[in-house]
Amino acid sequence: MKIVFLTTQSSIQSTVIGRIFPLAQELQKLGHEVVVFLHSENKASSRARPEIHGDLDSGSQAGMTRVKIIGNNPFERTAQGKKRHGGLRLLITMKLNAFRAAWGLITERPDYIILVKPLPENTLAVFLSKLFLWNTKIILDVDDFELFANNLSSLFERAAIHLSERVATSLASKIVVATPFLHDHVHQMVAGK
Repeated sequence: MKIVFLTTQSSIQSTVIGRIFPLAQELQKLGHEVVVFLHSENKASSRARPEIHGDLDSGSQAGMTRVKIIGNNPFERTAQGKKRHGGLRLLITMKLNAFRAAWGLITERPDYIILVKPLPENTLAVFLSKLFLWNTKIILDVDDFELFANNLSSLFERAAIHLSERVATSLASKIVVATPFLHDHVHQMVAGK
């Protein structure tokens, strides 16, 4: 069975290091083919944390797990923290990432897609790829209440994330949540499904 983890994160982010790679490696040990779709990290932050980042590039291995770089982070890391792209640059980056991810999913033809976080970029990629991957099952992984976990600067961004959560829950065959609160939140979104 082929499983693809679709993330909007790079290899140095805590969700990928602490949860995605260990789970992917366990699935690999069970005999499944596993691919993790990641964002690339800008060079300055990669050099700043080489002990965590390693040498992951497109097509390289994380243990036994294949890694595909499908886009760029929509932010830069600075000494003061993340500096998010805004406006048109943010929109273009996220659309390009979503189209690359959708194309990657179509060419990989997985049996299962694990959608890590129901963010607009991920959800659009899965929505587009499902037009071609009718039998692929979607597992939605929800570990945050995204409206609060992300630094949102406009009503449009909030609406996009809310819509994305609704679409992702409707696409999912199974939903995995991290807390009882998230269970209640997701249950409300799928109540009419």
